[in-house]
Amino acid sequence: MSVSENYLRHISESGIYKSFFKNHPDAVYISDLDGNYLDANPACVKIFGYSHDEFLSMSFKNLVIPERLPESYRVLKELREGKSLSFETTILNKYGHRVELHVTDTPIVINGRIVGIFGISKDITEQKRTERALRERSERYESLKKYNPNGICSIDITGAVMGANPAFERITGYALHELLGRDVIQMIVDLDEFPEARTLCTQTSVKNIELQVTHKDGYSVDVSVTSVPIIIEGEQIGCYIILEDITEQKRTRQELVETQQMYQRLVDNSRDAIGIMENGKWVFMNKAGVQLFGAANESEIIGRDYYDFLHPDHHEASRKIVEIALSGQEIDVAEVKWIKLNGMVFDAESHAALFGATSIQVIIRDITDRKRAETNMMNAEKLTAVGQLAAGVAHEIRNPLTALKGFTQMFHQTSTEANRRYFEIMKAELERIEMILSEMLVLAKPQATHFEQHQVETILREVITLLSAQAVMKNVMIQTDFEQGVPTVLCESSQLKQVFVNVIKNGIEAMPSGGNLLVRLKSRDKNVCIEFIDEGVGIEEEHIPKLGEPFYTTKEKGTGLGLMVCYKIISAHEGNMEIHSTPGKGTTVRIRLPVE
Repeated sequence: MSVSENYLRHISESGIYKSFFKNHPDAVYISDLDGNYLDANPACVKIFGYSHDEFLSMSFKNLVIPERLPESYRVLKELREGKSLSFETTILNKYGHRVELHVTDTPIVINGRIVGIFGISKDITEQKRTERALRERSERYESLKKYNPNGICSIDITGAVMGANPAFERITGYALHELLGRDVIQMIVDLDEFPEARTLCTQTSVKNIELQVTHKDGYSVDVSVTSVPIIIEGEQIGCYIILEDITEQKRTRQELVETQQMYQRLVDNSRDAIGIMENGKWVFMNKAGVQLFGAANESEIIGRDYYDFLHPDHHEASRKIVEIALSGQEIDVAEVKWIKLNGMVFDAESHAALFGATSIQVIIRDITDRKRAETNMMNAEKLTAVGQLAAGVAHEIRNPLTALKGFTQMFHQTSTEANRRYFEIMKAELERIEMILSEMLVLAKPQATHFEQHQVETILREVITLLSAQAVMKNVMIQTDFEQGVPTVLCESSQLKQVFVNVIKNGIEAMPSGGNLLVRLKSRDKNVCIEFIDEGVGIEEEHIPKLGEPFYTTKEKGTGLGLMVCYKIISAHEGNMEIHSTPGKGTTVRIRLPVE
């Protein structure tokens, strides 16, 4: 607060002016040179309707009606120049009522400098109203009748017409001489259909109803009827009946309702999610959107921030898109990642467009299944390529590989102690080549399968026994948690054994410093579920979707073919395999096989 403002407040609070402020019947106030109020007396509260604190947060610009503002600015300019002025103006009080004031404003001068404005405003609303009433009485009725686009007639307390304007004649079809002295309500309204019209001429307050009047030519006209009582010296002598032809309005309203209903049906039945956001928050979401985001109902989404559902990778781009959409420009469909209420991320085609003046309509089409199909197609093409490669190469390599293994074994037996280590390395690498070729041959040609009912527990125990020695060497403890009574599955046992061996070996290799590998078997929802849970190094989230692709591996000496074969075998058994991993904590491989 400036020194001048402090001084002006001091003036109003000093003993000299305090009584004047408090007891003056008119509004007394002090303002700065910008018209901001600094103090006010109780009469201001009464006249303007605002509390003392509310009033001090305002200026004349908040009160004066727009058409009088230019004059107020001129007055303020002259006050700043040191002139004292008296003038009349009109303001809106807190309740929206017009108050006419006679204002006397005087500059406050301190040490030769104008620092504020001292004002007194007298409420002259009633005075002005009386003056206008006297001035306009002779003109008002004729002007009302002649120029009003709505039909107006005056009737006495019995309902007899005393006068009517041209618009009333046009709407009803009756000329004035046909209406004078007659009960117009009975003439133009079917009182059996609209009985509430009987009391229009005796209403003591304004009443509005919608009904139909019958034109002189016999057709019906939809009208809005307003009854306004005529009261003179406290006694009601009749009323004005005002007719507004709403035939076109009702037709338009009905078309709008039908259009809205049609649009609502389209939105409700759309398979795409359709939402509307305003100021960054959802204000509407259709049924498809509620389901898409995994909500129980619309209330779980409405009112929440739009960006809560949008993947962070798209926040910046989306803000620009919203700005463009709000400007009314067209936006191309974009592929965006969204987040469900349970945290799951999904891909969708999204389109934003201006809806109304300040809202954005967002259409979201889930393309998860389509992208999955595209990925499966790509993987199938890769699998075909690998198969073709395997068919053309594997057999050509295997024959010389056999010879190399034989001669390496022979030289190994006759080698010196110094060279034996090198032969062991060669033997190990040759066996690794042979293993890769075996996996390629699985992909290269259809495998002869003979499906029979087998206990998965039996297959698992055989594999665990087979790999227990390798696990002990790696300081890995294989633990089991087998549920009792798990049903048999229709399978090729040797292929399942191949899958289990691959998964368990991966788990062992993922724990170079040792740890626990839990193998769990249970029955769930007509499926046998097998889980392999290790405590290894884990896999980064971005790598998991690529596991099972040809030649994609996270291991230093891996080929990526092992998991690919696993996926192929489980798919052939009409099951599915999922991999979940947390870096630094471990990996869970979950296999589900259907129970026949």
